[in-house]
Amino acid sequence: MARLLLADFDPAVEQIFAQPCWMVARGDGQVRRHVPDYLLATPGWSSGTTGSTRSGLALIA
Repeated sequence: MARLLLADFDPAVEQIFAQPCWMVARGDGQVRRHVPDYLLATPGWSSGTTGSTRSGLALIA
């Protein structure tokens, strides 16, 4: 929890996503999914209402 508090005051963190959100990526011909406890979005991350993408990774919130 202390890391989350630090992230809240970090100017490099633009958004904090909490569960439930899925990360979906395609790698080695397979679709991989992960549900993180928290996801910290930094500059270069683009988000929208249906999901977020960066380098082939999709966030479904």
